Amino acid sequence: MVSTGKGELSRLFPRNSELSPYDRPRRALALTYVTGTAPQEEEAAVHYRLVPGVGEYFSFPALTTTGPCDIMVFEGVPGGPMDCWDDIRTPEGHLTRSREILHRFFPDAYERYRHAHLTDSGGVLRGRLTPTVRHPVARLASGRHVLGMADAVVLNDPITGQGSNTAAQSATHYLDSILRHGTAEFTPQWMQRTFDTFWRGWAQWAVGWTNSLLTDLSPHHRELLTAAAEIPSVAGALAAGFDDPRTLYRWWFEEAEAHRFLAEKRTQHAARFDGRELRRALGQYATGVTVVTARAPDGRNVGMTANSFTSVSLDPPLVLWCPGKNSPSLPDFTAASHFAVHVLAADQHHLSRRFATPADDKFRSTPITRGIAGTPLLDGAVARFQCRTVQRLDAGDHIIFLGEVEEYEADGGTPLVFHSGYYHVATEHPDL
Repeated sequence: MVSTGKGELSRLFPRNSELSPYDRPRRALALTYVTGTAPQEEEAAVHYRLVPGVGEYFSFPALTTTGPCDIMVFEGVPGGPMDCWDDIRTPEGHLTRSREILHRFFPDAYERYRHAHLTDSGGVLRGRLTPTVRHPVARLASGRHVLGMADAVVLNDPITGQGSNTAAQSATHYLDSILRHGTAEFTPQWMQRTFDTFWRGWAQWAVGWTNSLLTDLSPHHRELLTAAAEIPSVAGALAAGFDDPRTLYRWWFEEAEAHRFLAEKRTQHAARFDGRELRRALGQYATGVTVVTARAPDGRNVGMTANSFTSVSLDPPLVLWCPGKNSPSLPDFTAASHFAVHVLAADQHHLSRRFATPADDKFRSTPITRGIAGTPLLDGAVARFQCRTVQRLDAGDHIIFLGEVEEYEADGGTPLVFHSGYYHVATEHPDL
């Protein structure tokens, strides 16, 4: 594997023109590491500001070998007033230019950093990079093949801070693929499939979000950012995108979805409960994790991850699950006569993530068999229920699907558990 994003090794992998919309840098980049900043009233956090046509500025706390510091990140639009670093020759000159930019465009931040000093002479960084997605498999002169990972094949502009995030996700996806592959030969075909899984499961969402911020913001983007300054749940949703860009789809990218999202958040904001806090409280109830599948009328396989699954009755055998009204697959599930609920095993967390993420074909590279009414069935679940939809009930922002169990299998095993926003594994209680 090759994990470096720079130098001769990274040039082994040719640019993928279909996935790389830019052929030149979209920002002039500069980072300034400082200490001695004025204290702030709120807790340490990422502070993000932008000026259309000029660029972006964000700062955040960090830890270096010399202790705590703050990092200032300047992202200047090429040719604009923040593209002003080419004449800088010394670290002190870099710090002075940083203050000048703050004083001109971000005066509130300037007051906090006006007396700051560099962590050390190496506490500056300047440059430009072109966001690029490369073909992941390269052939060495020896004839052997290598697989690129992280920045070597998915290089994002730092505007969304996805460098370390993408590297960690890439390592996780690749390791899972290696462990599942076992001792068989690691062929170029396996390498390509491994990257494709990483691309579909994570990288495409990080790249799409990052690239969207490198263009002129749409009116609905500005509306979202303005609302974030007033409504904590909108700010929280945007902040969550830095952790998992998949959560930004589809409301960040589609104007109609953005308006629906904002209307929902404004309603919640005016209500008695804070939606984010209520979700956190409800998340204290530990559940299993399921993937629900069905066959659409046109023959397509559809599926989604759900933990809103429960037993309702034994006579007759009834179960229910609750998809959201805004789920893209809801019309297909509504039209299908049957659905199948797969209770995932502890080692199937990758399926949970895959079926929770929008994609044209979530079943790609996943073996299936056919059940009642052609319903696609997944292997490896600790239990599986094939159900006929007998009733659908409107329930707020969700729909309750009530199904009668017509066939089931229960091979058993260790289930995947979800609690407080994280996956867990069930273990026997020590007092039992």
